[in-house]
Amino acid sequence: KYASRFSIQDPMETNALLARQGINGGNIETVLPVELAQILGSEYIVIGSVLVDYKGTTNNESSSSSSEIKDKGNKKTTFSSGTSTSTEQFKTQVDLKVYVDNGRNISSESRTSLWQGEEAYQATLKFLIKRCPLYSK
Repeated sequence: KYASRFSIQDPMETNALLARQGINGGNIETVLPVELAQILGSEYIVIGSVLVDYKGTTNNESSSSSSEIKDKGNKKTTFSSGTSTSTEQFKTQVDLKVYVDNGRNISSESRTSLWQGEEAYQATLKFLIKRCPLYSK
């Protein structure tokens, strides 16, 4: 959407070109960005990673009660209410690097998400993309 001056390669094409060269998720880290650019026929290589660590669950509970005593007949009425919420917390780290076809790194950004939800990487990735040199409004 924000890289209209570029033609973005379809992920299926990327995966097929990498598979033909024997490159997969297990050995992609052994390939240099300049080699990736040659294999994919790309001017720019964008490499990113998202690390989501489960930190635990936070439980919040609150309750209240009130009693009312009536003088006639010594009748006592008690009202009680309570709420309980449970929130899972995650720590999300997003890294984004951009290389040109000669292997030179032109951008390297890393950010820990301010949000603690499981989907926090989406907002953090958008934040980093806006600061990427390839981004244009």
